Formats: sequence, structure tokens, C-alpha cells
Amino acid sequence: MTNSYSQTLGGSIFKNKGELNLEKFINLDITKYKPNDIKKIIGQDFQKDSWIDTDKFNITRYTISVSHKGNDYRLILSEKNNNLILGLELYNNTTKKYYFKNCEEIKNKYEKNFGKNFRYTNVPANEKNPRYYQSLKFQLNYPNHIIDLTCFNYGENYQTTWIFNKNKKEYEFMDELIFISCVIDRKKLETKYLPGYEMADDYKVKRMDVPDKFDLFIDNYFKIIGRRSNISENQNREIKGEYKIFNKDRIEVVENTSDEPDLINVTWQLNRVNGDIELLLESKNHPKILHSGGIRKDRYYGNCQKSKGNVF
Repeated sequence: MTNSYSQTLGGSIFKNKGELNLEKFINLDITKYKPNDIKKIIGQDFQKDSWIDTDKFNITRYTISVSHKGNDYRLILSEKNNNLILGLELYNNTTKKYYFKNCEEIKNKYEKNFGKNFRYTNVPANEKNPRYYQSLKFQLNYPNHIIDLTCFNYGENYQTTWIFNKNKKEYEFMDELIFISCVIDRKKLETKYLPGYEMADDYKVKRMDVPDKFDLFIDNYFKIIGRRSNISENQNREIKGEYKIFNKDRIEVVENTSDEPDLINVTWQLNRVNGDIELLLESKNHPKILHSGGIRKDRYYGNCQKSKGNVF
């Protein structure tokens, strides 16, 4: 055949070394294409590699280079389990060239499309940390496909931005954060005093003189909970640690407390059916002679209520 592939079939949607049209990428319905349509999507000038993933699926990846304003980015078409995923790498940390200036620019451009279904954090630079921090995760919902974007910025000179075009039947769609307000009003001591230091009512559940009130969020997409910021929704803080349980009925996480010198562990237990919450605080006891091993355990009890418009 004397004519090239593109001349015969009218050209591919994207071409190696071609100019990137981001809106074409976003609006493309990837579900209309099958693995034998690779050349219809990215032409025939591509790099190919294959491997077997942890789920024992065969993965084949096809990579081309696309350009925007003279900067090169990677467009990657992956085949897994007879489905195609189209990915776009919108950063180059070697050359410090980025399609978007930062995550905030992406948020401002697309937030009318993704509404409240996004995760955004923006921590300005300060004396302790002279570089700002931003992260953004959102999805756009189309009849057959979803657009999934993740951006991370650390100052002006480090960014990663990935955008994926996926079959929505194969992937979970992001929902809104759930906001809850909690009141802790009872507590009891769980560790025993050493002989000679204990009192008769030490281990009974007691009402707190001043209840502790705080707001939390639940993120079903990432399966985490966190503290809701009173300053800005963009500074909600995840409770980081070991998530032992996260389902529709219960959440249990042992928080990482390495930044608190006197705290050993904080275990959060949330009953999502009735809203009951328990916190177990394990701390270093001063003086150590009061408790065996020098560790004190206090359990706190309370209840959480959903914010208007949200459900547990």
C-alpha cells in the first residue's frame, strides 16, 4: 500500500509530535473504541510496552508525544481487560514546563463543570514553609466516560498533573464530602492506677464539665475522615494513620500522632448508623509511677450529627 495510514483512513485523532487539543481529549468518548482501534486514536508512530499487573491482568501501553506552546507532554493509551484508558501527562519536571501554571488555575477553569464533586487543598507559603502547596482532584461526568484529573503543586517549580479519560462503568465516580458536627461529653479512665493511687470512682464514665465540639468530614471516595477547617474548606485536614475499618456502617482509624510528643495513639471509632463516636487516647503519663508502663488510656464518648443536605 503506497499511501500512509493517515492518508488512507483520514488521519488519527491524536498524532505523535502533533499539537495537543485538550478539549478534544476531554470530550472524546473513549468507550466507542476497542483495542484494535489504537491507530485510529494515536496513529502508528508510538512506543509500546507491556506487563502484568498485581491483579494478573495483561497491560499494554502505547505512548506518543504531544505539544502545546512549544512544550512536549506525554499522551498514553493503555489497554487492560479489553478496555482502553487515555491518559495525559501535563507536566515536565525536567524542563519545568507545565500546561497549567498551578492547580488553582485548573480549578478556576473547570469548577463550573465539576460543581461540588472535587477535592481541593490550598496552603499558602509562610515563614516555616516558603513554598505554597496545592492539590486538586476532580471528575467530569459524561454519558459514557469520565474525565479524572489529579494535580499536585509544591511551589512554582514542582507540579504533577494527570488527566485520564475512562469508561465510567469500570471506575467509581466521586461524590461530595459528607460534613458532620460532633460533641464529646463523657469520658472514663481505662488504665488502672498502681496500688495506693486509685480512687473508688476512677473508672466510671463521667460527664465532662466542658464538652468538646468539632467538625469532621467523611470522604467515601478516598475512604478517609478528617477535621474540617474553620477557616476554609480548602484546608480540611485528613486524619492520617491506619484505617482498620471503613464501610457504610463503621469507621475505625488509629491516627498517626508522631507530631504530638506526649500522645502515643488516638483511635477514632465512628458508628455511621447512629452517629456515636468514641476516641481512645493513649498518652505518656507524668509521673510514670501512676500507671503500669507509664501509659494512660482515656476513652471519650459522644455523638455526631450530619450537616444539612448530607447523609452518613
